Amino acid sequence: MQQDARCDIVDVDLDALAIGYRHRRLSDAARLRALRAIAGLDQGGLALDIGGGPGDHAAVFRSLGMRAVLVDPSLSMTGERRVDLAVCATAEQLPFIDAIAALAYFHLSLHYCDIASACAEASRVVEVGGRVVVWTLSPEHHQASLLNRWFPTVGRVDAQRFATPEEIATSLGAAGFGQVEMAREIESCSRSVADFEEAVRAGFVSSLQYVPTGELEAGLVALRRRHPDPDEVIDYTLDMTMIAGRQNAE
Repeated sequence: MQQDARCDIVDVDLDALAIGYRHRRLSDAARLRALRAIAGLDQGGLALDIGGGPGDHAAVFRSLGMRAVLVDPSLSMTGERRVDLAVCATAEQLPFIDAIAALAYFHLSLHYCDIASACAEASRVVEVGGRVVVWTLSPEHHQASLLNRWFPTVGRVDAQRFATPEEIATSLGAAGFGQVEMAREIESCSRSVADFEEAVRAGFVSSLQYVPTGELEAGLVALRRRHPDPDEVIDYTLDMTMIAGRQNAE
């Protein structure tokens, strides 16, 4: 997707990222976030999982009776889909008629977009009374993350790529959404050392694409020195923020 003007980082290789996503299992916390997003919406409504990669969240929506559609600009991503219907498109140009969706859902995907354009498109396709829900990394996460500990480029890159929750809330309001609210959530995670190294080498998060090879290898050497047992389990957290709004009647 096109990058916002606030960040001059080149586009991510989404085909390579699709391979890395095989190391990103849907967590119980992420599943609960998806469930909360559709709470109170009419069963059978259209739920758009925008920038949803393999469609894990769309699959959750579908399991509870929503008409779920995965939207992603990468054919490699949608080829890994876990839902029946996937559309290859960007968040800035959604191929849907106006006021058709009950939910526009962005889970760690809005930072790939021109935020103002993506919010405007979400507002266009969400029906009156429908919701937009955005989950993003909190600003505090970037320097405190497990990845940044071993690969400092990740924190610097993510601080550029991710808009603040306040900036996202402002963009949603400018796009026409009302009742904009924010909530912070700390997700506890764990991986074995071997699993973490394998995921890093596969590029399981897009920010790893900006880490120089020398830094990547040095970070992995330092990781193995600090944690020599490949079966040791490493605990870490994801500091997340939700920004959500309702579509107002005109």
